[in-house]
Amino acid sequence: MALELSGADHDALDNLLGRVLDLQAANRVSREASVSLLAHILTAAAIDNAGEVQSWLHIPRVVEEWEKRANA
Repeated sequence: MALELSGADHDALDNLLGRVLDLQAANRVSREASVSLLAHILTAAAIDNAGEVQSWLHIPRVVEEWEKRANA
């Protein structure tokens, strides 16, 4: 079964992708960290792990914590 995204999910995905690209462009996270994150989210979607995908899309602290770990 395919994971279905709502309009709000698509908007949140656009925001997440923009944020990751902006962080990388500003050298606040590495290219490798950005690729790893995006692969992680795509894999979660591919295996229908809706909870994981929703966390990344809709809970700001999840991305904030990733950014901190990516810079550690």
